[in-house]
Amino acid sequence: PDFPVDSMALFDPEAKAQPGNMVLVVNATGEPVLGELSIESTPKGRVSIITPRNPRWPAIRADLEHFEIIAVMVEHVRILKA
Repeated sequence: PDFPVDSMALFDPEAKAQPGNMVLVVNATGEPVLGELSIESTPKGRVSIITPRNPRWPAIRADLEHFEIIAVMVEHVRILKA
């Protein structure tokens, strides 16, 4: 989804994250990252991956870096100006 400057997102810290959800995570260095959760099957098992909204940031893979899901985006609205 597109996130223009005049939009608002609502997050639920108690919602269970599912693949395809936009989530707010804290990466290994303590930075907040907004990205889409996906799951990849590997020879060693399933791996959670966060693909950040900012295309300049690398994906965060649970098998390479610790991250913590803080909340799941439950609603995204664009504020319409008169």
